[in-house]
Amino acid sequence: SIYRQLEQTYDDLTWRVNVDFSPTDDDLVYVSVTTGYRAGGFNLGFNAPTPVYDKEEITAYELGYKGQLLDGTLQLNASIYRYEYEGIALQFTESGGFFGEGTSVSNGPDVETHGAEVDIMWLATDNLTIGGTFSYTNAEYVDELPALKSIVDTNNPYAPRGIFSSEELKVSVDGEPLPRIPEIKWTFWAEYRQPLGDNGSVSFLTSVNYTDEFAAASTPKPEGPLTTAPDYMRWDARVSWENAAGNWNVSGFVNNITDDIGVRNMTFYGQNAGFRRTLEPTNPRMYGLEVQYKFGAYQ
Repeated sequence: SIYRQLEQTYDDLTWRVNVDFSPTDDDLVYVSVTTGYRAGGFNLGFNAPTPVYDKEEITAYELGYKGQLLDGTLQLNASIYRYEYEGIALQFTESGGFFGEGTSVSNGPDVETHGAEVDIMWLATDNLTIGGTFSYTNAEYVDELPALKSIVDTNNPYAPRGIFSSEELKVSVDGEPLPRIPEIKWTFWAEYRQPLGDNGSVSFLTSVNYTDEFAAASTPKPEGPLTTAPDYMRWDARVSWENAAGNWNVSGFVNNITDDIGVRNMTFYGQNAGFRRTLEPTNPRMYGLEVQYKFGAYQ
């Protein structure tokens, strides 16, 4: 029999520095630098181009603010950040020498991620609460693969294996986005709660979520529907009644009111499988009724 005898040990020293500053009782400004690592591992397939992959390291920088404004009725959390990865571990199709191409978890080139996040909740009135979140993320490779390693794109229908050689199918990743990371995401929600005295209370909740398009592969070329998941939006609504004792709750809801179907993930296949793509879609429109009863000491 043919086998690989592999052994590896991983260790690292990580640290974190955090500085907080509170100019008032309602405000906090912080800055932090954090390091971390994820241990490497093994690819068990005999012809895996990379039998052993090394650890992944990260240095994270963050500057943020947390505070209450408008006489304590508005909570604001905001931050900007930058993550620097060394040897990020992702799955690639690589040139495998004698055995041809193979898919391995492998240490990729350096990656830089920077972005911003905002989270707001506002008590507009005694009955109305409004909130929202927003995030911007830019994550891309900032170098090529280490020497003696190369990525081969065998899933491009515009460059089939029967016409192009492995050398011609090698692709560059420098400057390409990381897979499955949308650049923009945001959420808006509002809830109105109306007390009904001895009859309990009724609340109306609605939310809208947006997810930007994202590259679904480490080598998103050619750009388009074959390699990119489209953006999508989801609008939900719910009406709930709760009795005065708080142990009964009846809710009617509609999720994804506009029936806008998005893509959570995309899987790629090569020439032997007809270059097909399989998608993991988001849930379609769904509506229903929920009845809840709390037993015992539920408060």
